[in-house]
Amino acid sequence: MKRLLAYLFIVLGLGLTFNINANAETTRYSYDKEFICIQDLNGTIFAGSSLSGWVTTTDNIENLCDYYIYKEYHKKIYDKISKKCIARGGITYDQCGLKSSKKSLPSYRFVKLVRKLNKEKYSKVLHNKIVLEKNVKKEVHWIQKKSQEMQNAAKLEKEKKKKEEQKEQKRIAEAKKKEQEEQKRIAEAKKKEQEEQEEQKRIAEAKKKEKEEQKYKILVKKYGDNCKDNSLGSPEFNKCLKDAETEDLLQAKLQREFLASLTPEEARAYTCNNTFGFKKGSSNFKDCIFKLYTTELELEKLDLEKQLALAKVEAEKAKADTARAQVEIIQAKSAAAKAEGKLQEAQIQATKAQTLIMQQQAAAAKQQAAAAQAQAKAVQQQNSINLMTQGLKMLSGNQSSTRLRTNCSWSSIGISCR
Repeated sequence: MKRLLAYLFIVLGLGLTFNINANAETTRYSYDKEFICIQDLNGTIFAGSSLSGWVTTTDNIENLCDYYIYKEYHKKIYDKISKKCIARGGITYDQCGLKSSKKSLPSYRFVKLVRKLNKEKYSKVLHNKIVLEKNVKKEVHWIQKKSQEMQNAAKLEKEKKKKEEQKEQKRIAEAKKKEQEEQKRIAEAKKKEQEEQEEQKRIAEAKKKEKEEQKYKILVKKYGDNCKDNSLGSPEFNKCLKDAETEDLLQAKLQREFLASLTPEEARAYTCNNTFGFKKGSSNFKDCIFKLYTTELELEKLDLEKQLALAKVEAEKAKADTARAQVEIIQAKSAAAKAEGKLQEAQIQATKAQTLIMQQQAAAAKQQAAAAQAQAKAVQQQNSINLMTQGLKMLSGNQSSTRLRTNCSWSSIGISCR
């Protein structure tokens, strides 16, 4: 009985070893058509996709599937099956086992749909396959390679980040320097503006003083004889000049008010009689009245021409403003269209970045799954070696008198003995 148990351990160990070696080297295929393979084993349904999973590693897939649902030829049923394989609530889940590396039982909705299919219609092979990888190296080496690539990528990313930080620090330093230079320039501009304002104030005061001096000279020339009883430049002399000027201004105001109260004919008669000294009714008086009337007409004509010219200038100016406004509207529309184009381009770039992140996350998940599978294979191989070693010890002549006790148990990764 003990010898039989030893042979059983050796056979199990060799079987597990050959199984591991067979799984370490496999052939992968690619297909020129996208399809779903459905296998019916005595009422048990299995499904797989030509894009991934066990269909891409099966040698005789053309003789294995009972139904071939092609996306190109059977789009309606293909989309319906794909929809059935997604859980309710919008959560993406492989209920039908399409992407599983091992065969798994699909959902009840999927099986119910398959039962209604016409086998003759969907049993034709309409694809060609291409060998992608043959005699693939052990996945442990692949994982080590990928791990090294990830480490190198992380190192490059770290160096890239460091360079970007240095570049950002340099940019910040340049921005600070530029800001300091701008503040200095603004301070110098303010100082220069203040100096210019002081200079303009000084010039204005100088002009005001010069104007006052000129006015004083005119007053002295005009009213100096009336104020000669006082010395030139004394306060009494200056007061006399101011009083004389005030009196003249008052008389001029009264004169203007009086002329304003006259009719045009009375105003012309008053001017000819009092200003020019022509006696009323004389020929000179009549000529004066006529000339004043003619002059007033000419002045009115000139005034109308001036108003007409000003109106034309205003019209041309309004026309130019309208044209300028139209040009500004066109420029604003062009700028708005350009900004909208930049916004769309930024949205496209953001979508591309999000897609790249999702692809990287998917690749990381795939690498983790491969690492877990390699670890499981390593445990299986170690268990097979332990079984063979235990069997050889039991068959050897040097057997101990002590009774040998072996505990073995089954798990998801195989048989384990200790």
